[in-house]
Amino acid sequence: MVAVECIRMELGEPDSSGRRRPVPIPGSEFLIETDILIPAIGQAVDLSFLDERLGVQVTKRRTILVDQETFETSRPGVFAAGDCETGPDVLVRACGNGKRAAHRIDQYLRGEERGLYEKERFDDFFAKIKVYRKDEDIGIAGGQPRPPLRMLDPSTRKWTFDEVEEGFRSDEAIREAMRCLRCWRIGMVAV
Repeated sequence: MVAVECIRMELGEPDSSGRRRPVPIPGSEFLIETDILIPAIGQAVDLSFLDERLGVQVTKRRTILVDQETFETSRPGVFAAGDCETGPDVLVRACGNGKRAAHRIDQYLRGEERGLYEKERFDDFFAKIKVYRKDEDIGIAGGQPRPPLRMLDPSTRKWTFDEVEEGFRSDEAIREAMRCLRCWRIGMVAV
């Protein structure tokens, strides 16, 4: 059997800072069977292998200094991403930056200019132009609120499988369709 042994915890007495720290409950040990265990315990990155002569700069926070667009370190041809670059952070950002760094490494190895790939260019573009700008003059009346949908009464809906949202009447649907959502900003690129 492969398992991880755990112990239940409870909050102890407040310390000098007023914070109650978790303390183990004696005799509460238990096992969780598993096929695989991936520990994510937030340890600090060990940069002891980086000799100053390698030319890889480290920040005051003990992370590797990288160019934020190329993920290249201060030493040409050496790249870094993830917690060694950002410090302790969420897994999703580390994975995303790892993917972007892998793209830059591929460009480097092929002798290509390192830069944004297509999805990043679009993300950058939309971050700059924004999809919606409230003060934009588009030549039609703006600022029209979305009409509320009529809902089936809760006392009725608990006894039926009818749709909860009743939808718009024809005149309301036409007015709703005429509201400008400024999707042309997306459409002009997608088309």
